[in-house]
Amino acid sequence: LMAETLFTTLLVLLLWIVVRDEQGKHVWSTMWAGALIGGGALMRPNVLLLPVGLACWWRWGRSLPARKALARAGLCLAVAMLPILPWSIRNFAVHKVFVPVSTNGGVNLWIGNNEQATGDWLKPGDYWSPLAANEAEVDKQYYRAAVHYMISHPGRTVRLALRKLWIFWTPYPHPTDQVPFLLLFPVGLLGLWVSLRRRGTWILLVTVAYFTLVSCVFFANQRFHVPLLPSVAIYVGMGAERLWTWVSGGRNSGGGER
Repeated sequence: LMAETLFTTLLVLLLWIVVRDEQGKHVWSTMWAGALIGGGALMRPNVLLLPVGLACWWRWGRSLPARKALARAGLCLAVAMLPILPWSIRNFAVHKVFVPVSTNGGVNLWIGNNEQATGDWLKPGDYWSPLAANEAEVDKQYYRAAVHYMISHPGRTVRLALRKLWIFWTPYPHPTDQVPFLLLFPVGLLGLWVSLRRRGTWILLVTVAYFTLVSCVFFANQRFHVPLLPSVAIYVGMGAERLWTWVSGGRNSGGGER
């Protein structure tokens, strides 16, 4: 069982709620989006910054004024904090410092940015295990070490990011995953290209770009792209539509701006 199973469901529901608010006028859709982000953060804490991506979507995908887009993102983030609040209180009681969800943000950053880093997961204890009074302080030490390495080695940091990008979008080694993935992924890229003319689909691009970027900063693994497969499937559908148009010789019925 993977956390991605439930997380994918919540992410799809989040996208559906946001897209249904076509004019970006309904505050309740923003609040529901925040609640889903908060629930998802209990499984994947990196989703907490998704409201930043949603702000971009509301600004350019729904043409909201910048101030209103930022206000909606702020409301979304505020509501997202509610589902994780009990856990944050528990963390403060245990560690005596504010830890929103988990104490592995620093170690995850270090896993992807150190002298032995490969872009994929590695066991930190095999290379370095800082000593501290509690796990929150350990995580801070990992964070400081990772940031220091990234600043000191900008060239390798960029190369690692490209390596992480490759790993993130690599299918699992089993043929049942590789064959359909490799066959359909090019069609999805075509669909992505076609979708750039349709502002209503930019929410997919924002979501895909956000989670891809997060893995390029921290570390990557094949399972991390699982929550994005429904979005990829939509891109595959748009690409297949364009291919069918070319094959049938008809006009593209989906070339509008929506």
